[in-house]
Formats: sequence, C-alpha cells, structure tokens
Amino acid sequence: MIKLLIGQKGTGKSKAMIEMANNSAQKRNGDVIFIDGDSRYTMTLDRSIRFIDISEFGIKDINVFYGFLSGIVAQNYDIDFIYVDGFLEMKDEEQMQDIEAFLLNIEKLSKKFHVKITLSISGDPMNVPVSFEKYMIDF
Repeated sequence: MIKLLIGQKGTGKSKAMIEMANNSAQKRNGDVIFIDGDSRYTMTLDRSIRFIDISEFGIKDINVFYGFLSGIVAQNYDIDFIYVDGFLEMKDEEQMQDIEAFLLNIEKLSKKFHVKITLSISGDPMNVPVSFEKYMIDF
C-alpha cells in the first residue's frame, strides 16, 4: 500500500509523518524505516525506528531512489513500513509523469513485499494528477 501526504511547505506534513511512524513502531510486527534529507527529526522518532539520512547517499533522481528503496527492502524482509519525508517538490508536468511511473513501480514493490510506503510531497494538493488521488491521505 502506498500513501501520499501532499501539501505546501509548512503545512505539517513532517509532523504528521513522524506521528504516523511512531504509531507504527508501537503496533508493528516488523521493522519501521524513516527516510529524510537531514537528521533534525531523529530525536522525535521512536528509538526502534531505523532512520536513514538520504543526503548521505547523493541520490538526486527518482529512478535511483527506486533502486535505493528496492535495496532496503531486499536487505530486510522484516520491514512493514517505510516513511519518506520530503520526497520531492512537484514542479513541472514532465516531472509529474516521472513521479507517476515511480509510484506505479513503488506500488508493485509494496504489494510484492507487503511493505506499506508513505511519501510526503511538497506541492499544491489541488494541482495533482488524477492518478495521485487514490494514494492521497489527509493529515
């Protein structure tokens, strides 16, 4: 299952995602992973959550990021949840098409390995493609 938290910067996406991750850690059977671009939230996460600072890996492309996520899942079959804060900012129509293809790949990965993946995206939730709507959740 894939979930998207989409909203402008400063609307509480990170806070909501941290709360979701901490709640998942409390009632999990498997592992919880939290991926972010910096380490400022590490102290607010439950200590059982595996934190990954994506900036340490130099990933700038969503296809490379898909490979990174696949590697995480391949390395640990006990993962139940992956949270990705600050996934990207939606900017142009070409990028939207890339994101749509990425989401389809992530959905396949999620279903095949039974991992729930939640991504936050900075942008206007009213301007997302129709294909995103099935993944969007309120926060």
